[in-house]
Amino acid sequence: MRAAMERASLPAPRFVQIEDHSHQVHVILENNIDSRRSYVENRFNRVITEEEFLALTPDERSLLNYLMHISDTNITHAALHLNKSWPTAQKALLSLEEKGLVEAISKRGKQRDSKKSYRLAQR
Repeated sequence: MRAAMERASLPAPRFVQIEDHSHQVHVILENNIDSRRSYVENRFNRVITEEEFLALTPDERSLLNYLMHISDTNITHAALHLNKSWPTAQKALLSLEEKGLVEAISKRGKQRDSKKSYRLAQR
């Protein structure tokens, strides 16, 4: 376990022994939050500027991050990801589309397409 954590450039596991009517050993595994935060910020910088990022709502930021990991989403999946209502997810996606950060993909070429999905805009 220690070698695997070291190979992954993660902090070494911590072992804590607890003696309370029985013997227990707790293993605490930590991730490298600073590296991960930097990685996510670098990925955002390729998509949007810092000013644009700071102007986004928390829901919009979450959806952008979600779209970086998947190719596209629809409003229902966005609502599930945000754990919010369908209209709230729709509002966030439409706002991102107005800002030019995501683009709508209509499978049928209609304005009001129930199969419409959204993906990161090609910038």
